[in-house]
Amino acid sequence: MKIVRAVVRVAAVCAATALLYPLFVIVRSRRSSIVRRWHATVARILGVRITVDGTPPRGAFLLVSNHLSYVDVVVLGGLIETLFVAKADVRDWPALGPLASSTGTVFIDRQSRRDAVRVTTLLRELVGGGRAIVVFPEGTSSDGSDVLPFNTPLFEAAADDALPVWYAALRYAQPEVPWFGDATFTSHLRTLLQLPRIDVHVSFGGPLLPGDRRTLARDARESIKWRLY
Repeated sequence: MKIVRAVVRVAAVCAATALLYPLFVIVRSRRSSIVRRWHATVARILGVRITVDGTPPRGAFLLVSNHLSYVDVVVLGGLIETLFVAKADVRDWPALGPLASSTGTVFIDRQSRRDAVRVTTLLRELVGGGRAIVVFPEGTSSDGSDVLPFNTPLFEAAADDALPVWYAALRYAQPEVPWFGDATFTSHLRTLLQLPRIDVHVSFGGPLLPGDRRTLARDARESIKWRLY
């Protein structure tokens, strides 16, 4: 039964992508809403049940979140119209990498100071132009037992231009959902697809008071920890 569930879900995700992606290409004025629809549809296919605390932000903003799994993307992406900042190697993931690239994901090489400057400039332009951006400043996913230290360069644009910074705290009921340690993507995805359901609690808060990048990073991390623990 678990294997059948996984196969059906993969087929359903492929069908939803085949249906919505041509609309994304053709209907340029509705791209953000189409991407949100795809995220929400994939979340439903995976059996994700979302409980929301607080009000999701609207308009142009930087949303900071703790990071537990690639499921975070479909959860948040289904709740708000947004672009995501992802580590550079996601670009090379089979199928998901090209899909993320084509829908506007901002990739960053976290080991390169020059690339951090490039992404900071891009975030400033995107939020200034009315877009919402989600960042996972921990830099990697964790088991959820704590919120890892935040990388401060991602807060540079918000600090310099006093951009609105909101935060989201994610917590999953199923311990199989977080992807961390030595688990491969394939093995983790196989386990995830076989779960009967995924329960996630999302708590929104903000905006944070303006400050320098270190202050914003500290306030965002402490606010998320307070919501979780």
